[in-house]
Amino acid sequence: MKSRMVKALALATATVMMVGLMTGCTVTKTSTSTTTTTDADGNTTTTTTTSSSENGKTTTETTTETTSASDSESTVASLAISNETGADLYEMYFSLNESDSWGENILDDDDPLLNGYTITYTDALTYNENGLIWDLKAADQEGNSIEFEGLDLSFAADPENITILLSLEDDGTYSAEVQ
Repeated sequence: MKSRMVKALALATATVMMVGLMTGCTVTKTSTSTTTTTDADGNTTTTTTTSSSENGKTTTETTTETTSASDSESTVASLAISNETGADLYEMYFSLNESDSWGENILDDDDPLLNGYTITYTDALTYNENGLIWDLKAADQEGNSIEFEGLDLSFAADPENITILLSLEDDGTYSAEVQ
């Protein structure tokens, strides 16, 4: 039964196309698909494919548009990091979420971020809507480190003055909170 319905539908479609061709009418079918991807650096690529079939002749057009993260409106922010972890921190690294590498150690080798203190970097961070999610890695003097993934800068109370509070919770776990 299903096979007969498919054949009948195909025959009906062919008949409509033939009638359209014989009467001078144009039979057109168009479909469009769009795919958008964002890489770890915040660059966005949008690919649009449009297929059009007119009287049995098919044409396909594909357009690709890439927007660099630097092309988007960026915010330059001061970054304050408060250490309430119970340990002095000697290394700290930031990277965009899902990046394959950490950047440079932002702490001076001779000037660790002591427990109970806050360090502020003026105009230290440039981000945009494609780069709102960051990861942070911190290490003590012995090299014991902890990574905080997915710090969402959109939660900052003031987008130009971001504070990240690193703390030791009552249950012994560490947390990083964007304020």
